[in-house]
Amino acid sequence: MHSCKTRPFVRVLSLLLAVTLLAGMLTVAASAASLDNVRHYDTYVCLGDSVAEGFGPDFQDYIGLKRAGHAYHAYVADAVTADTFCPMARPGGSTGEVRFYLDNDYAYNSADFRVPYSEENALALRAEVQKAVADADLITLNVGSNDLFTTSLFAVAAVLYADSGIPEDVQNMLGNFGELGKAFQRMLTTAEKLGRLPEVLRTFNEKVGEGFQTFRTNWNAICKSIYALNPDVTLVAVGFFNPVKSLRLSANQPQIGQIMDPIARMMNRFVRYQADYARQYLYADVYNTECYELVPVDDPTFGSTLVPAVHPTHAGHKYMAEQIVKVLPQKEEPKPCDGGASCPSKAFTDVDRSADSWMHEPIDWAVTNEITNGTSASTFSPDAECTRAQAVTFLYRMAGKPAVTAAENPFRDVKAEDYYYNAVLWAVKAGVTNGTSSDTFSPDKTCTRAEIAAFLFRYANAELPENVQSPFSDVPADAWYANVVLWAADQGIAKGVGGGKFAPDNPCTRAQIVTFLDRAQ
Repeated sequence: MHSCKTRPFVRVLSLLLAVTLLAGMLTVAASAASLDNVRHYDTYVCLGDSVAEGFGPDFQDYIGLKRAGHAYHAYVADAVTADTFCPMARPGGSTGEVRFYLDNDYAYNSADFRVPYSEENALALRAEVQKAVADADLITLNVGSNDLFTTSLFAVAAVLYADSGIPEDVQNMLGNFGELGKAFQRMLTTAEKLGRLPEVLRTFNEKVGEGFQTFRTNWNAICKSIYALNPDVTLVAVGFFNPVKSLRLSANQPQIGQIMDPIARMMNRFVRYQADYARQYLYADVYNTECYELVPVDDPTFGSTLVPAVHPTHAGHKYMAEQIVKVLPQKEEPKPCDGGASCPSKAFTDVDRSADSWMHEPIDWAVTNEITNGTSASTFSPDAECTRAQAVTFLYRMAGKPAVTAAENPFRDVKAEDYYYNAVLWAVKAGVTNGTSSDTFSPDKTCTRAEIAAFLFRYANAELPENVQSPFSDVPADAWYANVVLWAADQGIAKGVGGGKFAPDNPCTRAQIVTFLDRAQ
């Protein structure tokens, strides 16, 4: 009778312990610009733990230090068009571990490395991290959760097994980042059997407070070291999110994980407002990051699936990247050419340089990048029809004029002394176009707008679009060029001639082809 009355109380205490333990797994996530208009940074360094690494159910990597295509760091690196990306995130990382890499006066302590790492390896990585930080233009700092979680978990084990000693299997679980959930579930069961949940809960709460103080101290030391190594770096400090919002006791119970929100807010408040360098770095708010759905606490797989599931989903990582770039400056858009003395096409009297001219900027681009010059010192001939020789030559120059290694020229109408000789051989070998017969290329034949779209599609090695509705009434679905025109329209390369028409069979003019190329580059 007594046990029946106390069972709900025990379950509630168990849940409170579970939720509090998981608070430490409120991983620091990456949190104005957007992914497609953020400014360029030459070198981007990602410092952090398993969230920064990209850890999750489908990416359980216990080494780290590599790029993961689904992780927020990959989105950020691509968005800022980083020339160099240095992934410096390890699973189970603590602020003590990151501080060791950055602070030469901070001694090695194996307890700082939740995923074991020898002192020799750590010292080697210290040199790499410091060099990367010193060279960086942009750094994201994403660490702190394990300061609360793992330390407190070990403290609970020490109290719970004070008399008998921590069982070997529990020690093994605690030493394995991927099995921390199993250790947690095992200790809950033991505490419930021994009637010691209140004592364990008090111990854990004390250690959470100690862990928070450790986090604060190390966080400030980490930021100090970063700025000592690189005073001018753009540092983005990321906030915390609650990864256990979907927590429930059983399948038919409501979600109760939101009781962890105050801890996430406490951590965010420190990083955003109270840290020593809070006024110097940028803060990214990622509080609404989506994580994986947790199985109920009474599910047999809860312990084994817990650690991977408290990490962001792929959509969560993209959201985090969006939040990070939101605090960064926007890309500086080039000012439109005013047609003045510095205008690349100023010498051409036949180029429309009015404010609403569609051809002005593409022709400027083509001249600046030596794609093509005028047809004379004072004319560009924008309305002249573009030939096959001219089209492949323009593409060849846009490609950087790669070396041509064709052993034999199959075309009797293409001579070695022709300006388009290398361009034709390159275009055929690259699959951009073939000849008009087995031994002719027809270099002087006019290219149609559809043919230019096909050249660009093959040059880009693109894939045919799916489920894209044609915006052009004059492009039949069964036409040979239908898909490549749809691709060009979908990519913003071709916008038609007006009135919902593409005019696929019309000759492509010189102004039109450089416009297509400018949009495609």
